[in-house]
Amino acid sequence: MRLLSLILLALLCVAAKPAPVQPEIVVVPGQPVTVTVRGVPITALPQADGFSTLVLNGDVAMRMGIKAGMIGGTGKIGPVKIAVSSAVVPYGVGTPEAKRRILWFAEPMAAKGDGALGPAAFPQNVVIFQLRPSLAGEREFSFPMTGKGASYGSLGLVVRDGDRDVLALFDLDRAHSIVSAPTANGLAARHGGTLSAATTREMIRMGVERPARRLTLATPFLVGPLKISAVMARTNDYGNANAIRSEDDDPDEIVVTGAATDKPQLIRIGAEDMAGCSRLTFDKVQKTIRLTCRSE
Repeated sequence: MRLLSLILLALLCVAAKPAPVQPEIVVVPGQPVTVTVRGVPITALPQADGFSTLVLNGDVAMRMGIKAGMIGGTGKIGPVKIAVSSAVVPYGVGTPEAKRRILWFAEPMAAKGDGALGPAAFPQNVVIFQLRPSLAGEREFSFPMTGKGASYGSLGLVVRDGDRDVLALFDLDRAHSIVSAPTANGLAARHGGTLSAATTREMIRMGVERPARRLTLATPFLVGPLKISAVMARTNDYGNANAIRSEDDDPDEIVVTGAATDKPQLIRIGAEDMAGCSRLTFDKVQKTIRLTCRSE
């Protein structure tokens, strides 16, 4: 999701005043946590690819009487624009409240609970997403953590793929990994690939659905121990993926397998590609993302 106007990423990533150091927290994808906002308990969905600040559903912000500050604007999901507001209020997650910036949109951010928050929005230094029980033979894989190039300060890791860097975020509420058209073009150019003939609708955020086709790669895209062999491609968002070969193309025609561009490339890794992992850890002190997974 791209920020179009007045909200500045730097302001979202910085608390209004220093918050006390907190230990780790373990959360489960799909299970809301309790957050206190100005002393009132609400529930928020932890999102591994979530924003660097607590995001309330718009009706919750209104019900709580939170007034919008001067920093606001419009966000964009594909071609869809959504109004966004912000304010500085105290909140905590099993911790003493401290003033931090929060957001709310014209559309609900979370269908389950009163809002959502990403790893950077937690007061705790270490945020662990428990995906399943640990198994014997797992290893821990560590990667430098970055928020550069991500929407609203989402935390991810950068993968060097051929001659390009790809920012990987983790969307654990989604089954399939998903990319926009420029990233689909880049993956197809480096790995080869074929788009499905059928188009489906993929939910992106806040009720916005976008058309997508399954891109099956000839060789997998590797993220440490993860081998991603197929993604859902948003074929008409931020460009188009018309150059990628489709299942229903004439096999006798010469078809370009993908055109790389200079646009930022980003993949949101879904739950199916994380099936071999038990934990996803965001360590904001060490500035690392750690995957605890089986390895071949």
